[in-house]
Amino acid sequence: RHNCVVKTDGSARCWGQNNSGQLGDGSYTDRWVPTAVTGGLSFVGITAGSYHSCGITAAGAAYCWGQNNFGQVGDDSNTYRTAPTAVGGGLVFTAIRAGWYHNCGKSPIPPQKASVDYAVGEKYVECQLRTRGGVAQPLAIVAVEFHDIFIVTANVYG
Repeated sequence: RHNCVVKTDGSARCWGQNNSGQLGDGSYTDRWVPTAVTGGLSFVGITAGSYHSCGITAAGAAYCWGQNNFGQVGDDSNTYRTAPTAVGGGLVFTAIRAGWYHNCGKSPIPPQKASVDYAVGEKYVECQLRTRGGVAQPLAIVAVEFHDIFIVTANVYG
């Protein structure tokens, strides 16, 4: 329904349906050509969920926008966002992936150089959380035997 890319200069572009603000251009207008994501942020990665998107900066800050009815933006609200909004919790991420109504991210834990996986939004098996219901801030995933699984299967579209 929508796609996003990061250009070599770090700017993000999205296009497709925008009924939930998932293109991040400050509107709900569908765009059929790559359109700049607002906010002037520089991303090293971007991911598109069903009706929301997320990006990660070189400093490890995560931003999400679009549909937020299950807290998938991670800003402790259920308000849809039409522009990049900082994910709460003060975490630094090395990776983030958007799913259907949720996101999963990896956060390093210095100085051990270990990592913890986090989830935000509707809790589906993709994040290895066993119950349904919204989470509005990143929640640590304790099922370490499923470490990195979110990189393999991030959303239902493949």
